[in-house]
Amino acid sequence: MDKFEEVAKIIEEVADIPVDEIEEDSSLIDDLDLSSLEIMTILNNVSRKFGVKITEKQTLEIETVADIIAVL
Repeated sequence: MDKFEEVAKIIEEVADIPVDEIEEDSSLIDDLDLSSLEIMTILNNVSRKFGVKITEKQTLEIETVADIIAVL
């Protein structure tokens, strides 16, 4: 499973959005209609899954699924 599939699966688990509706260029807020709490939960889960630290600066710059993948 590649990084996109892993991130999409986490988004599906947190926000109950089917994986087939998630694209790499999907905006977390505009396209996926995620709340800030859902976004923070997703980033926390991604951070733990991939063993990376996502900084506050990086968090503020994340707008799309591709942005999440870029910090991994």
